[in-house]
Amino acid sequence: ELTALERSLERPLADGSGDRAAEAARAARLVEGLRPGGPSPDLARALVVFPGGFGTMDELFETLTLIQTKKLSRKLPVVIYGESFWRKIVNFEALVEELVISEEDLALFKFCNTPDEAFDFLTGKLLATKKR
Repeated sequence: ELTALERSLERPLADGSGDRAAEAARAARLVEGLRPGGPSPDLARALVVFPGGFGTMDELFETLTLIQTKKLSRKLPVVIYGESFWRKIVNFEALVEELVISEEDLALFKFCNTPDEAFDFLTGKLLATKKR
């Protein structure tokens, strides 16, 4: 039987294995992560960003800019996975201190460190968006 989220998205999140890491991976595929030649940010339902290099950072910052400037037609939940990696690579608070982004911009994304945390955040946001 499909969950409310799966019915609302018209795609299953899990194959019944009960493996939360696999479910989170399927959820990440479900939200159609952005990539060159892939879906546009306006078609995605969410973005999950894992540790990566320049291309990953480019996609992350491009998407955050589109959200910040309200260029997307819907709210796009953004998960930045692996907080210690990202805080080491990008000092988000320094961007606020240097007045190049506002403190409110830090709410455009959520750091997650476990598949369960990411899955719960995404499903909560996607279900809340669907109810509107």
